[in-house]
Amino acid sequence: EGKGVLDLGANCGGFTKMALEAGAQKVIAIEPCPYNFEILEINAPLAENINGAITELKTDSVDFFYSASKRSSSSGSTCKRRNYSGIFKTIPAYNINEILEKYKPSVVKMDIEGKEYDIFDAIGKIPEYIEEFAIEFHWFSEPYLSYPQKCFEGWKADVKGHKRFGKMLYND
Repeated sequence: EGKGVLDLGANCGGFTKMALEAGAQKVIAIEPCPYNFEILEINAPLAENINGAITELKTDSVDFFYSASKRSSSSGSTCKRRNYSGIFKTIPAYNINEILEKYKPSVVKMDIEGKEYDIFDAIGKIPEYIEEFAIEFHWFSEPYLSYPQKCFEGWKADVKGHKRFGKMLYND
């Protein structure tokens, strides 16, 4: 309640809508997929919704790679993943450090389909004004396993665990 929230990888706006309903002062929702963005605007019209991708780069645009996943229509990414469909679209890009400095959110939610590692490399140390950070990590091999401890050193962690679907392990 009363906090600024940054929703990175807002999808269709579930978290954004919950934050608004819980009394967030302002919610900035960034979603790269044009289809998901249309639904985000319907579900959370009171948020500041941005159709684009968060990036570590200083560039005006990046490519968004659509997924061929039959399980999830929301697993496209700005990094080519194993489920890349061969279809991409160039979309607006927003530098993570510039977005953080502009909005100074108290709460950040990040679910950006494997791009989180580049983003954390660009952030370095998480700014003091961020009080809570919810994230879904997507890769479970070295060097990626060290990121939670490296990025959140000194933070109290509330890990929800992992899920297995077939032979694949997912973080929750």
